[in-house]
Amino acid sequence: IYGIGEGTMLLDAVDQERGLRASLGGGRATVRVAGQLESIVVDTLRLAPGETRNARAYGLLSTGERTDDLRKIVQWSTTDARVATVGNGSNDIGEVRAIAAGRATITARDPYTGMRSSAIDNVVVGGVITSLSLEPATVRLGRGLQYPMRAYGNRLDGTRSNLSGAVEWTSSNPSVVTVDEDGWLVAHGEGQATLSAYHPDSGLVTTAASRSTVLVGGAPTELRVIPLRLDIGLPRKAKVFARLPDGSDSSDLRAAVVFTLEDPTLARLGGPDVPGLENGELEGLVTGRTTLVAFDPASGLRSTGVDNLRVQGEITGIIIQAPDGGRVAAGGTSSFKARAVYDDGETSNISDKCEWSSDDPDIAGVNNEAPGKGTVTGIEAGESTTIRASCLDWSATIEAVVIGSPTALRISPDGGTFQAFRSRKFRAWAAHEGGEELDMTGDAIWMSSNTGVAIPDTEENGRIHFLDSGEADIVAVAPNGLFAITKIRVQGGIRSIKITPRRATIRGGSGRRLRVQAVLDDGRTKRTVTRSVTMTSSDPEIVRVAPTESEPGRILAGSKTGSATITARTNAGLEASVVIKVREVLESLEVLLYRGDVESGERARYKVIGRYSTGQRRHLTRYVEMRSSDDNIARPLEGRRGYGYIETNGDGEVSLVAIDSATGVTSEPVYLRVYDPG
Repeated sequence: IYGIGEGTMLLDAVDQERGLRASLGGGRATVRVAGQLESIVVDTLRLAPGETRNARAYGLLSTGERTDDLRKIVQWSTTDARVATVGNGSNDIGEVRAIAAGRATITARDPYTGMRSSAIDNVVVGGVITSLSLEPATVRLGRGLQYPMRAYGNRLDGTRSNLSGAVEWTSSNPSVVTVDEDGWLVAHGEGQATLSAYHPDSGLVTTAASRSTVLVGGAPTELRVIPLRLDIGLPRKAKVFARLPDGSDSSDLRAAVVFTLEDPTLARLGGPDVPGLENGELEGLVTGRTTLVAFDPASGLRSTGVDNLRVQGEITGIIIQAPDGGRVAAGGTSSFKARAVYDDGETSNISDKCEWSSDDPDIAGVNNEAPGKGTVTGIEAGESTTIRASCLDWSATIEAVVIGSPTALRISPDGGTFQAFRSRKFRAWAAHEGGEELDMTGDAIWMSSNTGVAIPDTEENGRIHFLDSGEADIVAVAPNGLFAITKIRVQGGIRSIKITPRRATIRGGSGRRLRVQAVLDDGRTKRTVTRSVTMTSSDPEIVRVAPTESEPGRILAGSKTGSATITARTNAGLEASVVIKVREVLESLEVLLYRGDVESGERARYKVIGRYSTGQRRHLTRYVEMRSSDDNIARPLEGRRGYGYIETNGDGEVSLVAIDSATGVTSEPVYLRVYDPG
């Protein structure tokens, strides 16, 4: 077939002897001529000596589209047959064979136009392949979904090559997943399978540690595109996930779906016919909002989110932010941040996209390697130098002032007498050589030598709560190991205490808060002193005291029914008690996420439902222990203000489970996706 003019046509075939004709939708084929051929591109190949791979050539058209693979219709040649040869016969056309280490250029020539590909050194013959590895290591899909696997050959010289189409794939459970010759897997049924690969040219097979595990759940119920923010001229890849019946998300399906933009004037969208951008990769063009739609051909699902793509305004400049006014201790570090300023007034952290430098690295150096770009290290005390950040055609500077090394830590106020049942904010100051002081309150670890008298707040560094009469040492420890101690005295003792309520009945897996009230020495003043007493249980298997200081007085049902006595005791030996009865033992837990994906820095909400043998359901969010598979990405919060919330910081997916620590009952995992918008 040779394209002459633009248009679409049907190819027909007729068997003249028998009068048979190809039927529409069966034997006929559709051909579309989209534009004039402007150039020919040949993909780069990395091979080992003795390895063979098929080259791939495609044409770029005047419309910006890309043709199908032209390997079998172009004429091939090589610049150095000592490095690599390329076939031109009917059986080996476009087949590249690596001969020896080195670089060569294979050229594809269109015999009709005479046009040649122009890439150089597009064949690299490197070290021998020593092992195979598959990526990703774990894939989560729903029944019927497809996913592109990647097989890599790891070479002796430290490089690697994509061998996805050159290996023989094997699935340990073909009823769950199968893989075609190009590495595309198809999920057939629920279950688990292990993928392995064999490379005929090298004779290597994947080891147990380098294979991939595929987990297949039920049929997907929806397709979701993660909201995305773009800078003009800066490409980013979209992320899209299928929601499975158990509430979890599939792996990122970006490479498997078809994307469309409601307003293509706002951004350039990558795809098979767009050079320079991968499928689902976008590059902002003008400011505005639009909707990025994903369609999965395998399941027929289409995403429904709206206004999920925002192209940010033009960058008008960048600024550098530095803590402590840019002061850095000699031998210490400080994280400087570069932020882009947009014409709409918004800013975003672009530290990792910038090139960082120091005018005088002998005074203060700056890290220019991710992660941790922009981290400044002080070297020569008493001097200053300029720290520079350059990115996106903009630059910014700030002075880094190196002060002396820290020599001591002090606490203010330094001692004193304080009234019981009140609190005070203390601060830790680090003294440096040369007389400079930096506030280390937020970075220090705070402790008390007598937690019955005074206790540090668990949420606000430096705040001390005074609980009962007596003395205590307050200790602050800085990250560099320096510490300071101040002695305090608390006045205003307790005459008697009582616990409310006097009796209570709770269900297994749940709990409640008890309150301890005190009458002070004057016989008239009453205070809540729950924090200042020690609480114990007569039978922790029935009722136990929660192991947390953030919510004092909380008790939890244990692993069996019955009654137990909770006793509160002060430092002076005053006691009060209450009887707690437990009925019904917890059978199961279920975690429900309000949203399956959140922007990094936001809080994700959840609730936990407990089920009992009677069939009753109860909210147990504040009574269970929540665990995350990676606290660096998402961390369950604790305390009265934290129950039901997940703090996020990072980019990735975590699994979350709820555990009743008394019985060990554990929920099925749910999956939370955390994405970085900018």
